[in-house]
Parts: sequence; C-alpha cells; structure tokens
Amino acid sequence: MPTNAHNVQITGKFQLRVLTPGREWVNEFPLLYKVNGRTRLVESRYITDLVSRPWFTAPIIRKWGLHGLGSLKHDNDYWFQDHSRSAADRDYMAVNIACGVQPVDAYAIWSALRVGGAIAWWSNAHKRQRGESAFYDGDLTKLPIADIQPPKGIIQPDGWAEI
Repeated sequence: MPTNAHNVQITGKFQLRVLTPGREWVNEFPLLYKVNGRTRLVESRYITDLVSRPWFTAPIIRKWGLHGLGSLKHDNDYWFQDHSRSAADRDYMAVNIACGVQPVDAYAIWSALRVGGAIAWWSNAHKRQRGESAFYDGDLTKLPIADIQPPKGIIQPDGWAEI
C-alpha cells in the first residue's frame, strides 16, 4: 500500500516528443529513478502512453498531470516486468506523492491499478514474447517536442537529490 514519498529520487533531463498526438510520446533523454530502494533507468526513445491508470478512471484522471512523471516509470516497469506488479504499483504511488499528487488521490489511482492493471501487465508480457519493441527507432528530431513539463524541482539534473 502507500509508501514514503521521501524514498524517491529522479535524475536526468525530461523531454517528451509527440509520436501520436494525444496517445503516445517518446522519452527523449534517459531518466534515472530510485524508488523504495529499486533503481529504474527509463532509457531514451522509450514509447509511453502516459496511461498508468485503468481505462475506467479516464473520466477523472487525465493523461498528464502531477502523476505523469510516475506514469513514465510505471509504464516502463510494466513493460520490462523485472520486479513484481505490486512493487511497480507501490513505486508509482510513491513517485506520485513526491510529485505533489494528494495522498488520497494517489491511493485511489493505486487502488484502481490493483484492480485493473493486470490486463496491461499481461498484454505487455505477450507483446515482448512476440518480439515487439517499446522503443522508437526513427529520427527523434522529426517529432515535435511535447508541451509537457513535470512539477518544478522534482528532477535533479546532476546527481541524486532526495525529494
């Protein structure tokens, strides 16, 4: 369940490129997350839909908001599946709270993921088995820069800083 948001560290440069307007973005630069003792490098060129929420929450949780930076990591966790789905969901909640999502809202998103996230987890496992990639292999400079910014002071450009 909820985790301490002070166990969150993020470093790197954040910039997304628009792949499919309103649906898919490409992470231009690597971001390194350290959450609850686990480290995750979200590599450049990773494709995300920023929808780390079950479909039935779409009317109340928009794609990009304070939870968006957590969504990027969570999408990556669900793709690679190198730790449990439960751990991925707990980390998502911790990043959300660190980014300013109210704890009650972060808990609601976490609860919805625990109910509806298994479909995305299963789907990603099958995509990987079929040899699909979650990385963009085209020319990034041909994609427009997304007008999406994380909350100020969250990402540390040099070294680790606990938030």
